[in-house]
Amino acid sequence: MYLTDRAAFIIITGGENMYPVEVENALIAHPDIRDAAVVGHEDPDLGQRVVAFVEPIRPVENEVAWVESVNRRLREHLAGYKCPREIRLVDQLPRTPTGKVMKRDLL
Repeated sequence: MYLTDRAAFIIITGGENMYPVEVENALIAHPDIRDAAVVGHEDPDLGQRVVAFVEPIRPVENEVAWVESVNRRLREHLAGYKCPREIRLVDQLPRTPTGKVMKRDLL
């Protein structure tokens, strides 16, 4: 089975096209992450930068160390340009009544 995103969700960073679902799948595979959403934020140098919003399974005591550990794991599984430039921890991702993540609220 192949999962694809809508064309509107394609992130173009540094001239490279990437689909957020690939990064989201890598994040969700992490044992300390419950859920994740990835969006492209405007960037003056890259066009867009990859930003991940993640729900940790447990409270995070040292956010800097935790994010560094997540980034190390992502670099093992993804091309460098696909790795988030920023990871933001959230208690809960914004969702519609049907459970779909509202990515427009993360922009």
